[in-house]
Amino acid sequence: MKPDSTTTAHPKVFISYSHDDEAHRQRVLELAERLRADGYETMIDQYVEGTPPQGWPRWMLNQIEWADHVLLVCTATCYRRFRGHEAPGVGKGVDWEGAVITNELYDHKSVSTRFIPILFNRDDAGSIPAPVRGSTFYILTDEPSYTGLKERLAGAAGIQAAPLGPPPSLKRRTGTPLDFPGAAPVGVAPAPTAPPLVDPSARSAPGGTMPVDDPAYIERGADQRAKAAAKKRCETIVIKGPRQFGSSSLLKRYLALCRASGKATASVDFSRFEAGIVSNYGRLLTTLASQLAHRLNLAISIEELGNQDTFLRFVESKLLPAVNGVVVLAFDETDRVMQQPYAGDFFSMVRMWHNDRADPESPWHKVGLALSSSSEPKLFITDPLRSPFNVGDRLALDPFSALEAAELNRRYGSPLSVEDCAELHRLLGGHPFLTQEAYYKLYGPEPIGFDQLRQEAAQDDGPFGEHLRAMLANVQAVAGLLAALKQAINQGTVPKKADFYRLEGAGLVRRASKRIVPTNQIYADFFGNIE
Repeated sequence: MKPDSTTTAHPKVFISYSHDDEAHRQRVLELAERLRADGYETMIDQYVEGTPPQGWPRWMLNQIEWADHVLLVCTATCYRRFRGHEAPGVGKGVDWEGAVITNELYDHKSVSTRFIPILFNRDDAGSIPAPVRGSTFYILTDEPSYTGLKERLAGAAGIQAAPLGPPPSLKRRTGTPLDFPGAAPVGVAPAPTAPPLVDPSARSAPGGTMPVDDPAYIERGADQRAKAAAKKRCETIVIKGPRQFGSSSLLKRYLALCRASGKATASVDFSRFEAGIVSNYGRLLTTLASQLAHRLNLAISIEELGNQDTFLRFVESKLLPAVNGVVVLAFDETDRVMQQPYAGDFFSMVRMWHNDRADPESPWHKVGLALSSSSEPKLFITDPLRSPFNVGDRLALDPFSALEAAELNRRYGSPLSVEDCAELHRLLGGHPFLTQEAYYKLYGPEPIGFDQLRQEAAQDDGPFGEHLRAMLANVQAVAGLLAALKQAINQGTVPKKADFYRLEGAGLVRRASKRIVPTNQIYADFFGNIE
């Protein structure tokens, strides 16, 4: 057994990591340099010139035997190598590197405190190898976490217990005899098991806006910012996220919070407008005025509003004066309007409302605004000074992190193991709708097994087939977009910046360092095989 670090003047530390990319290598090097500067004798492979004489496998074994502690930098790539799931030929030496570390972990279960998981990204918590998953891990994104790691390495973690006082002299009390028939002796009650919060048998198929009180709704960082914005007197928020990432659901929850704080709200969903209305600016403005009055329960007669000027006069002279206190005007599915010839004029008007709120004499002084969009506004609104999408509090909807995906599993009663839950997150990339859909397929009215879901996930007739076919139809509707998507999958690039914005808005790709990559594995597999 290795000696405790407190017996060594300079604790010996070996850092094991996967070579994900150059930025990751640099983060590891910076960590090693900082630890060495703080008095910890730290070793990484980057300190070796060329190839060690004994070869890399033996060198790594020697470092593990030499070190007081081994830091495991946990990432999705690292996890694949521990599990032996890395693609053939990917990375130099990854096969033996994963095998060496995995074997050492399993061989040293009795002294696994030497192996310490560390993260550079909170989302990588699901990538901690199973043998050390129960260990304390450190997320090196702030000073307190780094300080905690140093204390652990130096054997100085925890609090020194106070000295023991004299032995207690208390004696047990005499119990009261049981006096009712059939009573059993009192024993230790088993630890209660939290019941599932979500009843799979009572759920409808995922899709559309989730109810405000839906127990399967998972809050993300954008939810916390929405809560903070709802507490302000007047605010402009812009909810930006790909299709089926929960923009409408978050908007609904934000408006509920605004109402709870005493504000009036009026929400208009442009996707519900008929095509003939959306294509005619005058008809759209008239319908919009009618919808706003209806949502605010105002009995105001509305005549045909032929242009933007008459619409503005109606809102400022009739609609807003009829509302007591602060009112929030919300516009959902703004993408429908964004593609129209009048989009620049309409959104320039909304930007003016935001600007006019600064004037206490303006009727807009008491108006909050909320907009949701999946498209990139820059594709349609070329003048940033006329856009309401680059002001106020912009809430970006991200995929579920590994921890958020694990929380959904917990709400279902933890039907998936920790390993399967992490595997599902890697397969779907945390896509909110697909993750909800997966649990519906696994535990809904016609349940399938996890192995079947995993094997058939990228098939057009599989568990996500309807979603994949719809995405394919949307991509094929834009000339050249499918070819751009395949280029992103195969080469990490797209022909035009506009292609990236469209694919990102559809939730199909994301930017990873200097590459453009599919947002999840099933998109890579499905679209990569389309001829």
